[in-house]
Amino acid sequence: MIIDWESSRAMHSVLLNPGDPLAEHKSELLDWVEAVCGEKVPRDQAFEEVLRDGVILCNMMNKLLPGSIPRVHPSSPSTRDQWMQNHEAVRLAMRTLGVAEGEIYSATDLTDGSNIKQVVKSLAALARIVSNKPNYQGPEMSLKTPVLFHWEEQELRVVSPGTSKTGSSSGTSKDKSGSSKRSSQVGICLGNQETIQE
Repeated sequence: MIIDWESSRAMHSVLLNPGDPLAEHKSELLDWVEAVCGEKVPRDQAFEEVLRDGVILCNMMNKLLPGSIPRVHPSSPSTRDQWMQNHEAVRLAMRTLGVAEGEIYSATDLTDGSNIKQVVKSLAALARIVSNKPNYQGPEMSLKTPVLFHWEEQELRVVSPGTSKTGSSSGTSKDKSGSSKRSSQVGICLGNQETIQE
């Protein structure tokens, strides 16, 4: 089953959160979680609020890996410690399914809202990994646009090949003292020969 993202609520989320660069990805992930769980996921709250107590994620993991989380602490009444236990159980199940340790969010990333980008990265990795399992027949997740997670937005700079961050050609340049220095370019190639500089 492939979810029709064009008719999903992703664009609605972007319109509601115009300043959030991950709004569309968050909405797509909630669509996927909803499809896996077979239950509606609340959309009247922020992404991190919906998932904060870990109950929805525990239920999703039990659908993906039945019995992986035998005790789910209910959302109400619950304490922060119970939320942490829910998230630790989700993290363990993610490892069992093959999500790399570096891609798995920490419990505080979500309970404290300290690193929501890592939570998005984790769920996207989980969706990718389970979709590639040979016996998996659930909904597939395919983000419409790739999400870059290794750099902050202000650190990214797209330049043409053969130019530096400042736009000048790479090669030999003179510093203020007049001595020559060889510049180097470090980056990765993306698609149509654009380079992201560090």
